[in-house]
Amino acid sequence: MPKDSDEVVRRVVARRLPSFSLRRMAGDEDAGVRRIAAAHMLPDDAALMQADADWLVRLEAVMHAPLDAIAELVDDAEPDVREAVYHRLNGFCKRTRHD
Repeated sequence: MPKDSDEVVRRVVARRLPSFSLRRMAGDEDAGVRRIAAAHMLPDDAALMQADADWLVRLEAVMHAPLDAIAELVDDAEPDVREAVYHRLNGFCKRTRHD
């Protein structure tokens, strides 16, 4: 797929591509494109986005990656990312205790 120079076009493409195709957008130079891709990727692919330099991309990755993958971000530099990790892990712990 040829890469469009317009990040708005790439963002629209990221919203429309099927989940299994979004991994190729992980290296896009625009953080907005990467954020959209992380929000719609397959869980294992979203886990790869946890190392992104942009905290909003990491936040989306935390919301969609498998639980065992997000534990490494419990000490993330960004408080919102840490809070999302704690929220997801805490919710998982509460569910497993009551099930």
